[in-house]
Amino acid sequence: MRQAERGLLVKGDRLMNTETTTLALPSDLLAAVDKMVREGRARSRDELIENALRLQLPELRRSALDAEFGHMADDLDYQRDVQQILREFAQADWETLPPEPDTTASDRGL
Repeated sequence: MRQAERGLLVKGDRLMNTETTTLALPSDLLAAVDKMVREGRARSRDELIENALRLQLPELRRSALDAEFGHMADDLDYQRDVQQILREFAQADWETLPPEPDTTASDRGL
């Protein structure tokens, strides 16, 4: 395995650590990337791919997290626990509501 080249990239007013790597892309995808660069919609292949990854990675993380918690919807023990907690805190929730303003004094002009 080849040692990746490392460097620093100035992005706006930030320095970012960078590593050089090689990607194998389908020809049609690379052609689309190059077209975007030629049209000025991205400054370089690197910038376009970096931006695409920055958009896609959080979505993949959210999907993985959703999958980890997805089983909770079908877990009857978990659902019973949630309902019990909601019942236990229901009174406390009502107690934290601010009192309604007394409109009777203002209605009488006091």
